[in-house]
Amino acid sequence: MSDFHDHAHVIAPPALLAIALLAAGIVLHVLWPVPFLPQSLSRTSGLALLVLSPLPGLSALLLMRRVRTSSMPGVPTSALVITGPFRYSRNPMYLTFALFHAGLAVFFNSLSLALMLPLLVVILSRGVIEREEAYLTRLFGDDYQRYRAHVRRWL
Repeated sequence: MSDFHDHAHVIAPPALLAIALLAAGIVLHVLWPVPFLPQSLSRTSGLALLVLSPLPGLSALLLMRRVRTSSMPGVPTSALVITGPFRYSRNPMYLTFALFHAGLAVFFNSLSLALMLPLLVVILSRGVIEREEAYLTRLFGDDYQRYRAHVRRWL
């Protein structure tokens, strides 16, 4: 089997991981609603994060469609995309998940949701991103290594 027909073998679909941790944070918030910010700051800041959070992921998704490569980690990748939002983050779609999660935590002033954010970042980093990086290294070799050396994983 060639590397082209392989895929990253991530632990679970990244969106499912993000939704599961959001749900866990919401359940904990309902059971134990603990604020962590001044109320005057939470609504405005949270709303700003929520409004801005889709931008990196949406622009990355549109760019990947334009170059005809999959955005799904369980599907083979056909192109190394390094333009658009990928100039600033190797993982703009996962950055969108984290920003959206942070926006909800801030907007609802929920310590429970806020505490789930680092867990989301660790799970995505270890269970998804590291596996994708290994796959992309196998697939694109030195080109991916050069890109990886110049662009941060998150921001």
